[in-house]
Amino acid sequence: MGRLVSESTQGYFPDRGHRQTVNYIAIFLTIGTVFTMIPAASHWRFVGEPVWAQAVLLVTLVQLAYIGWMISMKDWSSVLMVMVIYVAASAMYGAVLAVAMFTPLGTPMRFDLEPVRDYAVAWSASMLLINLLSAFLTGRVGFRWKRAYHLAWAGR
Repeated sequence: MGRLVSESTQGYFPDRGHRQTVNYIAIFLTIGTVFTMIPAASHWRFVGEPVWAQAVLLVTLVQLAYIGWMISMKDWSSVLMVMVIYVAASAMYGAVLAVAMFTPLGTPMRFDLEPVRDYAVAWSASMLLINLLSAFLTGRVGFRWKRAYHLAWAGR
């Protein structure tokens, strides 16, 4: 569970199991996040690129930054914050999926998706699933860790 320090210091140090869990989650999330960036990798210049590529690159950078923060601050709260970031990314990919699915043929697509219309539905659906799985994983670990922490703190 972790080590609680005396009342005078009021500190907490996560145990080795939780630290390893955070490291494994970080590896999984980094692989998934880099995978989500693949379609936008050729648009790395950012300025003058399609809106969808800019959004994917920004979301990827934010996700990688929060993964780095989670690694440096191994705590249930940082794991839950990463969950929030992945839920927000899931919402974004869900919106792109809706636009790609329900824009009639012959109508210009939002987010500059017209050149990639054929791939947008499959890509955004798979990204939605990857981000939802990541959010579920981090949420499950974070909430269980939080509960164990509060039970240990109450039973000290």
